[in-house]
Amino acid sequence: MMSEVARAPQDSIRLVTSQHLLDNRTDMETCGLAYEWTIKNWNRYHQEIIESPSFSSHYSDFNDEWILRIDSNYRTSLTYILNATQKLSADLKELLLNEQLSDVTIQVGKKSFPVIRGILAVRSPVFAAMFKFLHFIYTGESPNVAKMPMDLLAVAEKYQVDCLKNVCEKVIGKRINFDNVASILVCSDSYNLEILNDKCLEFMKNNLQSVLSSETFKVEKKKHSEFFLSVLEKLLLS
Repeated sequence: MMSEVARAPQDSIRLVTSQHLLDNRTDMETCGLAYEWTIKNWNRYHQEIIESPSFSSHYSDFNDEWILRIDSNYRTSLTYILNATQKLSADLKELLLNEQLSDVTIQVGKKSFPVIRGILAVRSPVFAAMFKFLHFIYTGESPNVAKMPMDLLAVAEKYQVDCLKNVCEKVIGKRINFDNVASILVCSDSYNLEILNDKCLEFMKNNLQSVLSSETFKVEKKKHSEFFLSVLEKLLLS
């Protein structure tokens, strides 16, 4: 017959000591924590498993949660409550530490980090753009440009890959609307994309009132006031 579980009072767990150590060789940090668990009215829990209230180490930004248990034979156990977010984080950490599963190595100074390309691309649009950029450099193919043309345009501009700039320019030119024309115009001016610049100006000229009333235009105009002043003058005189 299984023993019943009894919950101890909520104020019965307190932190007594804590110690944090940093290994300078591995940059790994460890912490040692000691808790005191006071069980009131011990006799009332005879032949029951006593369970403490959940508690946290409150260490750094960890969102950990623990429960202590003790049975009638004074045997204790410590249980870590792992939520879904923590489980995912732990699994991803295992992937990072398992070099055999990596397919890319990133070099930072004298340190190398074996990583997984797919995870980097999902977690960071910058890495996603870089991997697509490398694919274009090696193959000349651009099947995924439509997914992130603005990001790829920035990379192509930085590394002076004009053929990719032209591909991005065509894709972006087909997506001009009331909400994005102002930001695209700033981009086209910065990267000297004449065809895209002319498309933006033509769109604004034909839809001037709608563009001027959009929130995106107001934001961009505030950030680039002199630029849009000259743009409006050009449109009014054309």
